[in-house]
Amino acid sequence: ESDVLVVAKKADHEQLLDHLAGAVGDIRSGSVQFLLDNQTVPIQFSKLFGIIFYRRPPNRPAASCRIDLCGGGWLWARSASLDGENLTMNLDAVRVTAPLSAVAAMDFSFSNVRYLSDMEPRRVEYTPYFDIVWKYRRDENLDGAPLRVDGRTFARGLCIHSRTVLQYDLNGNFRRFLAVMGIDQAVRPLGDVHVTIRGDGRTLLDVDVHGADPARIVDLDVTGVRTLQIRVDFGKNLDIADHLDLADAKVVK
Repeated sequence: ESDVLVVAKKADHEQLLDHLAGAVGDIRSGSVQFLLDNQTVPIQFSKLFGIIFYRRPPNRPAASCRIDLCGGGWLWARSASLDGENLTMNLDAVRVTAPLSAVAAMDFSFSNVRYLSDMEPRRVEYTPYFDIVWKYRRDENLDGAPLRVDGRTFARGLCIHSRTVLQYDLNGNFRRFLAVMGIDQAVRPLGDVHVTIRGDGRTLLDVDVHGADPARIVDLDVTGVRTLQIRVDFGKNLDIADHLDLADAKVVK
């Protein structure tokens, strides 16, 4: 949280740029009064390349609606209104109008519900059993097909291979963690993993999941939890078919 002076220097007949972080004071008489390490230092204009003033982050309203597009993408909107066959959306800094036919779905539960597939994990740790890398997937299984657990298809969720650790910042804002858990239909009845879910280091769930098992409903109390960690570990059969789905995985306020 400081201003930055970009200073021009010459070295071996080349102009190089450096920077100083501090606070800009008066700008007058061909120099900038710059507070640096609690001392005011005059910096001549001739040595300056530019000034970058610190700006506080704008106090913008949070997004309240996720708008899924027919082409497969999505937008976050603060508000949306219908005008005939068009949908007008107020995004972060712009207002956009699109034909309603381009919109697949609208979800106004965003302010109270967050899908884990919409959240960036703070930490991702993957340890392969062999040399094949299986990165976790969002809203699809590890082969890029829809998530299917116990005969049901889900549009949202995570597919996670052993051994993977995902860590999410909840910042104490949510009460419940909900999901439908099971080995993805594409590889059943194979697959054997050990799943541990922790909140701020406290174990909330610690179970084995097998490919022949029915889907398990996960409903965990995360009241006050700041950090949620999901660990999918190797089971009894190396890492063969360890494709765990956390379908419809979400946190709820």
